[in-house]
Amino acid sequence: MHSLLATLCLCICLTITVAFEENDTQLRPFKVGKKLYFVNPQKLDANTAKKACEARPGLQLVAIENDDDNLAIQTELIRAFGNTAGQFFWTSGKQIPSGSDNWVWLSTGKTMDDFFWDDGEPFNTKGDCLKALGMIEGKELTWYVENCNKALMSICEAVSK
Repeated sequence: MHSLLATLCLCICLTITVAFEENDTQLRPFKVGKKLYFVNPQKLDANTAKKACEARPGLQLVAIENDDDNLAIQTELIRAFGNTAGQFFWTSGKQIPSGSDNWVWLSTGKTMDDFFWDDGEPFNTKGDCLKALGMIEGKELTWYVENCNKALMSICEAVSK
């Protein structure tokens, strides 16, 4: 049974990875604990990034709901892809309504309880979508507010069942 699940996971990963070949980009998988994540290196606006994740069965734009996940994603991205300092990634975090203090994970519908804002954030005049700063060794993912129309890479996650 365990071998069958591993084979199934490998097939799903390969199918998802191949989906971007025509655009000369690929979803790049990495695993944190039992959760599977994919970096989409194609730079898209936040809404298109969300749709790109959801277009693949079982994926959604990432919701980083606690400190352990935030640090684990950062650590694994460094391990899997090297130091990506200066790179930003869309998450499913969104300010609703715009200009408020209310933040929601669009992919799960949950209100955000933990925040990993950089100094001076959230700076609400920039936008109402949440991006995470690329990895700097020894520092957790840092969050920023951004205009949702900006083209950035994104992180998709496998939907928990």
